[in-house]
Amino acid sequence: MRNALIVAAASCSLAGCVSHDATSSVSPASEERSLVQLEVVYTRTSAETIRVGRVGLDAAAHFVRYRTADAALDARAVSTLLGLQHDDDLAAGSCRAVDDTQVASGRASSLDIALLDAGSLTVRNAGVVEAVLAPQHYPELLPFVSGVVYGEEGTLARAPAPSARIEIEADGGEDVGPFVTSATMPRAFPELVVARTGQGVELSWAALPNATVLVDLRWGGVHAGSVRCRAVDDGRFVVARAVARASLPVAARIDEALAQGAQVAASVSRSEQASLDAPGVGAGRLLVTLRDTATISQ
Repeated sequence: MRNALIVAAASCSLAGCVSHDATSSVSPASEERSLVQLEVVYTRTSAETIRVGRVGLDAAAHFVRYRTADAALDARAVSTLLGLQHDDDLAAGSCRAVDDTQVASGRASSLDIALLDAGSLTVRNAGVVEAVLAPQHYPELLPFVSGVVYGEEGTLARAPAPSARIEIEADGGEDVGPFVTSATMPRAFPELVVARTGQGVELSWAALPNATVLVDLRWGGVHAGSVRCRAVDDGRFVVARAVARASLPVAARIDEALAQGAQVAASVSRSEQASLDAPGVGAGRLLVTLRDTATISQ
């Protein structure tokens, strides 16, 4: 997650989202908006990792103030450009292709995005410090984005306790004042198992009632890509069925990638969130996620 913004920006540049010598065409009368998102993701990546209890920790934060004269460039479009998760509008049982380069050049040039400084951020799990995020200068890959980014990746020696309280404390910086926010971790990791069947890629996990999960499928090769689905947390999801309804050629792409010896991976994520108020920028959310990932083979 630490490199999500950099990767998205580089992909956008390679895809022609906007020229590096382009200038912003934002009108002085454009409405100023804000977007605040803090994310803490705990990931288990293999059976061995799960067996010994090691878990990856990925924490990031974005305090965004943006202006645009284009009403179509809403918070979701800005989130996509910055590489942030923004899937609240994805209905259970539906899928869509994940595209970090969907902001076209003419529209992107109407954006002016400032990534704000909130000082150091301390991440605590049940009162124990797990990470400290310092503001890092954003590499100027896109001429209409400036400021600082937050990200930290690491490995924990043991899995976090279910339903623990995750707290983030901001010291306050040049743009954003000090604050403390917290959210409860999901009740359990999904315990993902992946299989290829005659129906397509089938994912199974330990279900939890009255909830949904996000399913991600990524593949390499000549036609590398990814798709994201939202599923009811009932313990089973067949990707081929859902993507067929969305007219996405995923099954063929996966077969092609496997034939080329490229990696194909699936993940199931459970998340909980809480609202927050960051002084100087406004309302936002803290997202805490437990994710299991697995690779798919021939």
